[in-house]
Amino acid sequence: MLVFALGRQKPQHLTYRDYNLEIVKDQLGWRFGVRPARPDLPVLARSKFTITCPRKSDALSAAYSRIDLLLSV
Repeated sequence: MLVFALGRQKPQHLTYRDYNLEIVKDQLGWRFGVRPARPDLPVLARSKFTITCPRKSDALSAAYSRIDLLLSV
């Protein structure tokens, strides 16, 4: 008997500019969780968000832009 976990994919973990990103494919696009890897870095106001881009590379680019914007202030 095969059992499928619908909608439950294993998250991928990446690091960008000392921020830990957790990425999961969602029905609407890509879901991100962003946390600073060091205590001296600023925290995003919303650490979890969904980006509705069909391509993963576009979604990653949007997530990187959010981090860059936070660090430019």
